[in-house]
Amino acid sequence: MTLDEAKALKVGDLVRYHDPLSLLETYEVVMEGWHKHDGGSLSTDCVTLQTIAIVSQGDYEDDPAYIGEAGWINEYNIEQFEKIA
Repeated sequence: MTLDEAKALKVGDLVRYHDPLSLLETYEVVMEGWHKHDGGSLSTDCVTLQTIAIVSQGDYEDDPAYIGEAGWINEYNIEQFEKIA
């Protein structure tokens, strides 16, 4: 996904997350479009997501993904996402 594609995401859009190193793969729904997220000492622009399906836990045995878990698309992880619908 490109930065422009991430900025165009709307609430309800479906995206796929895939980490090629760990093989973790999930489907996420957009909960909040591109906005400024204030994480205390770290503030960044992002898209807020919620996990709705886990395709593969990959190699993350000690840190598994969960249905309903919150996540974000930001400039640092954008290449691991693609818009599905």
